[in-house]
Amino acid sequence: MYCYKKCILVEVGGKIVMSTDFPVSAEELIIEIPKHYNFIEPIKCELFRAGLNDVYKTEIENKTYFLRISRLGIYEYRDYEDETAIIDFLHDNNIDVAAPVRCNDGNFVWTIEKPSGTGYCVLFHEAKNEPSGDELIKSYNLGKTVACMHVTADKKDFIINRKPIDLIQLIQNPLELIKPHFLDRTDEYNYICEAMNEMRDFIQKTLKTEKPYYGFCHGDIQPSNYYYIGEQPVFFDFDCMGNGWRSHDIGVLALNNTFVYLATKQNINYIESDEWKEFIKGYNSIRKLDADEINAVNIFAAIRIVWVWGVHADLIKRGTPSPLFEDNYFKYFYNVFKYWYERALKIIKD
Repeated sequence: MYCYKKCILVEVGGKIVMSTDFPVSAEELIIEIPKHYNFIEPIKCELFRAGLNDVYKTEIENKTYFLRISRLGIYEYRDYEDETAIIDFLHDNNIDVAAPVRCNDGNFVWTIEKPSGTGYCVLFHEAKNEPSGDELIKSYNLGKTVACMHVTADKKDFIINRKPIDLIQLIQNPLELIKPHFLDRTDEYNYICEAMNEMRDFIQKTLKTEKPYYGFCHGDIQPSNYYYIGEQPVFFDFDCMGNGWRSHDIGVLALNNTFVYLATKQNINYIESDEWKEFIKGYNSIRKLDADEINAVNIFAAIRIVWVWGVHADLIKRGTPSPLFEDNYFKYFYNVFKYWYERALKIIKD
């Protein structure tokens, strides 16, 4: 992170770009944190990551915590109240998550004023990253934990202020957001729109919108949002959470682990791997996925690519440029979209 004139350079999509939303200084937070928690000083605090949220690694009383402060005005105070209440409920029901820390007033969320507006702050316990053991067992446990998270959340009817992870958020809004970035790519944009409309029709015709098929979802299951302690996964970063299809949660995982496989295991497709099979076995040991849900994983993986483009188009509107519309990035992600859409098309036409 670097300061340049009246902008800040942050990492987005693996590249350093400019933003106008400055993180709070670590020095200010060292003074502010004790006002909200019963911690004994001294406190160590440093910016860990700047992005959709600013995350600070915080050392207090020989323990590590992570303080997350909102940026860009995407969510409201109520949204963070809902999120932390759900994470706390999951934690109380023996789901391995990085739990939020209560403030002196009994709440999880507090605010801080920044030049760009109000920042919403939550302190989380550390999710340790100490993986070991068998990869297949870890994949089985990953599937089992995701299913437990879904089933446990269904025990309580959470009222979630955030917009649901529905077809408006997954298809309609992203297509509108990315359109200005496709002015010189009209053929590609028309292809994407036609594909998204076909996949929308399939989802509307085949997927149910009640429990246990639809409900609370993590929203962004990827290897950077869960760690392993031994062979057991621990989840964190619920920033994209909301009510949606459980097969979408699994489709996001399938897509993101496919990227990992492309980078580390050439010519092996994650969704055809033994790890994927064990993940599904683990999930089914808690809640049996039906055939339509399994098929929809391929469809949601394709849709997720466009959703990611939409997120980055929104970042650009908010003053944080994105590399994903540059030629090399675009061609790569466009080819990934076509791969998943072709898989989806076989299912749609079957």
